[in-house]
Amino acid sequence: MASTDYNSIFSSGINRHAGLEYNEVKKPGAQIFTQENVDGRVLRVQNWETHALPSRRNPGDTFDAGSFKESYGRTVVIVNYGMFDSIAKEDIDDDMYNIIHRVLPLQGGALGRSFALNEEYVRMGLLMNYGYTSSTGLPQQFDGKSLFNTAHPVSKSRSSTTVSNRPSSDVDLSIAAVDAARVNLVTQYAANYTARVEDKPKYLCINPTQNRVATQICKGDWERATADRNMNVVKDYGIQIIELPYWTKSGTVGAATNAYNSWFILGENHQLRQANRQGFKVDSDTDIHTNSVIWVASQRFEVYWSDFRSTYGSLGV
Repeated sequence: MASTDYNSIFSSGINRHAGLEYNEVKKPGAQIFTQENVDGRVLRVQNWETHALPSRRNPGDTFDAGSFKESYGRTVVIVNYGMFDSIAKEDIDDDMYNIIHRVLPLQGGALGRSFALNEEYVRMGLLMNYGYTSSTGLPQQFDGKSLFNTAHPVSKSRSSTTVSNRPSSDVDLSIAAVDAARVNLVTQYAANYTARVEDKPKYLCINPTQNRVATQICKGDWERATADRNMNVVKDYGIQIIELPYWTKSGTVGAATNAYNSWFILGENHQLRQANRQGFKVDSDTDIHTNSVIWVASQRFEVYWSDFRSTYGSLGV
């Protein structure tokens, strides 16, 4: 339904119009999703399992065979997002404050803000809906598992061998939890189940309600929530705190108080990605049958992950 409830633009005597101009929409999710431009509607990503270790041989013995092979792959279909609005020309002519042109056609206007906000909702929606679920066979992940899972197949050819990037029981954010995440990142197995990924934690992602705890953990000189004066070694990890206002995931207890206590850590080589086919744009045209101007805004992109490695997270308690 197009805009119709704007009769105030025809009334004189209004001194100030509020709600049209805000700060630029912040998109912290864009910082944790690697941006990539694509030139087609479908993107295919293939992971590989490389050779394991060579075997010991005695002089004159034959060499043992080694092989590399396909691991899990992923097909990403680009999604088209769109919205239109239509305003009668006579209403545009009678707009005493130029409100219509301030709201609709500009990239920084209401349509632009809506699309910028949509990106954050889509990014957080992917992680909240498919990050922790116990469901299997998920099309959103190449191995059919949630992003944070205790039973990821290490590779396609070793599907019975599983690894974890999540605590066996969910935990709230703490020094011990971040330390466990770091250990997991630096010891995660590659697809050949021989090499270690050896990644470093880069981002700690939280809802703003967890900022105080996260700041004490990542920046405090001493370990948080203990009477002992233990040096806080997490401070030396150099982890950057990323506050995600639209990340509203909670554990069972946290959900009762809207604590939004779920969290996750990304390593330097994480594979959260956003495939951009077409940036936000606005087109306009005239409908002579209704004597109206139509604005149509659109954007094409999709978010996905191509590997669970270099990630670690928990729902919180």
